[in-house]
Amino acid sequence: MWREKLKNAGIAITDWMRNVNIFNRLFIMFIFATLLPLIMTEVWSYRKSSSVIQEKVFISVNEVMNQLSSNVDKKIEKVRNDSIEISYMPEIQDVLSNYNEYNSRMLNSAKVNITQMMSTKYVFDNIVSSITLYTLEHQRVNVYGEDIYNVTLERELREAWLEECDENDGKCVFRAVNGEDARYRGRGNKRGGEIVIGKVVKQRKSGEVIGYMVMQVDESNFSDIYKAINQEIQAETFIVDPDGIIVSTAGTYAVVGEAYPYPEILGTIDGAGGRNTQAVTIHGQRMVPLCRRLEENEWRVFFLIPQEYLRADLRSVLLSSLGVALAGLLLGVGFTFLFSY
Repeated sequence: MWREKLKNAGIAITDWMRNVNIFNRLFIMFIFATLLPLIMTEVWSYRKSSSVIQEKVFISVNEVMNQLSSNVDKKIEKVRNDSIEISYMPEIQDVLSNYNEYNSRMLNSAKVNITQMMSTKYVFDNIVSSITLYTLEHQRVNVYGEDIYNVTLERELREAWLEECDENDGKCVFRAVNGEDARYRGRGNKRGGEIVIGKVVKQRKSGEVIGYMVMQVDESNFSDIYKAINQEIQAETFIVDPDGIIVSTAGTYAVVGEAYPYPEILGTIDGAGGRNTQAVTIHGQRMVPLCRRLEENEWRVFFLIPQEYLRADLRSVLLSSLGVALAGLLLGVGFTFLFSY
């Protein structure tokens, strides 16, 4: 049936062509001869240019990601190195070793001395906002920073966290918290996200554990590293810990101390080796996600780039291609008309 219809259509086209004069036949033939190669060339050129441009953008973004990750790693390394030096301060060692012999005046004097030493030694690069000591009996002593801004752990969680510090045997344990976090209670915490770093303190000579030290770091010390580039390209940049809890963010699309609302996306990026060129829809916007694992700990930096940003340069390529195609079409029609005539 369909063969018969096809045959009839071919006969109809042939009859129509026989009724067309030679001038129009030549004109139509040259139009097709001009258009087909032109369209094929422009399509190939656009696809090739698109691929090259997107690859260059990805390379550029990857370089930015590497630099951001390196800067965050340096911050973490500095905190770790400082934590070792601070834990061996004579005042801190003495407070933890002889806490029962201290009265309020002596504790206040120790805090003044520690604050002076911190201000003198770390005046230009100090990122620690407070230091709190816990004895082996979990008695709490604030020795640096304003007590009202310190994050106070509930008894149950405090004991679990200090136990984790014991298990890490001197290594730093990082946690992200905020004033609304159910796991931690921030008294008067007006600054939003905080990162607390805990570790056991060992006696300088014997190496025996004499207590715990908790340092508090404002989350902005990390988000300030990538805030500018984040705003420039309207990206969504944030750092998560191994449990998927937001450690740092430069926008309102994630909350420090809480789980990222789209965990399936994080798993997809990890499975793709940190680069997923397939766009995903987040907050109603198409985004291309990238990821970097930090060398200093198990944190991951996620960088979600708007698809429009990656395609911004493609618009000029598309307009150029259309312009060339239009110019070629007009020239082809003109020459075809003259040649046919």
